[in-house]
Amino acid sequence: MDCEISFGAVTSEGFLITAPALPYRVGDLLSQHLLKDTLTTMDRDANGSACMRSWEIIQLEGEFGALQ
Repeated sequence: MDCEISFGAVTSEGFLITAPALPYRVGDLLSQHLLKDTLTTMDRDANGSACMRSWEIIQLEGEFGALQ
């Protein structure tokens, strides 16, 4: 299985990664942006370089505004 599991905190700046499976992610902000049914977040590629990821929201439980 190829996946990353991280824990973090919701701060005034966004979602802050505090305990990731990948040590170099400590302190990264997800910098999430919501536009209609797409959520974009900051991520890291296989080389550890910063990149953007886009997520299509197809189902949501809870408040939509909580993603912002």
